[in-house]
Amino acid sequence: MNKESKTDYSSKDALDNLDNYDLSTSVRGKYDDQYQALKGNIPRRIHTNDGTKQVILHTVKAKGILDEQGNFKTNIISELLSGEYEITMIIEENQNSNE
Repeated sequence: MNKESKTDYSSKDALDNLDNYDLSTSVRGKYDDQYQALKGNIPRRIHTNDGTKQVILHTVKAKGILDEQGNFKTNIISELLSGEYEITMIIEENQNSNE
């Protein structure tokens, strides 16, 4: 999207448009817990086969290399302290045949 296609809304336009929305049933902060959890700020209770544990989840996106022996090598740029972590990975397999 180029800059010419962006619409510049003034705060007056935003206030005028509020009349078009019914916010009477809205709840302020309804999704704040989920947002804070994605940022890694709220402890979550995880149920596993070994029992229940309290954890803080962090989302880290990184690229890596998986070799034939099953070793995954990556560099993670994060605010996490060095140490041992339990990791669950979601692998995005590239479906583009050109790459």
